[in-house]
Amino acid sequence: MKIWKCEICGYIHNGEEPPNPCPVCGAGQEMFSVLEIQSESSAPVTTDSWQCGICDYLHHGSKPLDVCPVCGSPGNLFEPLTGGDSKNEYETDIHIVIIIGAGIAGVTA
Repeated sequence: MKIWKCEICGYIHNGEEPPNPCPVCGAGQEMFSVLEIQSESSAPVTTDSWQCGICDYLHHGSKPLDVCPVCGSPGNLFEPLTGGDSKNEYETDIHIVIIIGAGIAGVTA
């Protein structure tokens, strides 16, 4: 199975072919590119926190999830976290954002 990313809105799709059109922004198949996943072979990682490499979702557990519940990316895109090295800058500083409109600008925002 391949992983496709919409170059317009960042939507991630799992399947042999990209969707036509993109379910988020309506872009055609030509706007999708294949995500190539390269794994590094190293010593087993021991951590209790994992972060999705696509949407920054944080998962607490001894191993990453098989599929991210937020963006649907595969589990091999989760990165181990150690000692507060989270990429998510919004954990301690909460912002409220109101998006008005359902056009491409609102969806992209």
